[in-house]
Amino acid sequence: MKEGNMQRTVGSADKAQQSRNEKPVRLARVSSGESCATDMLRECPVVTAEGEPIGRVEHLIVDVRTRQVRYVMVACRKGRRVSRVAIPWKTLYFDSALARLVFYTWS
Repeated sequence: MKEGNMQRTVGSADKAQQSRNEKPVRLARVSSGESCATDMLRECPVVTAEGEPIGRVEHLIVDVRTRQVRYVMVACRKGRRVSRVAIPWKTLYFDSALARLVFYTWS
């Protein structure tokens, strides 16, 4: 009797996992070596519009359906602590003169 209950539990857990696995993935991480754009932007500095440093590009987040960059993951270092921040791609522009990404907002 216990064995039958255990099989049902496992079976329903498998079904739940199958339904989770059937959902299409929307975003994917692209790391260095997987794309020319990622290689170019890897470790690229990210600054505010005023030129204050935010961090450096760690990797890109791409929309799988449209194959467009949606976010840039930035590693921000303060002393020994490293935090990661996702910045929307559409809020960045590339400053080619200084080879950096600039984060801007509208006020």
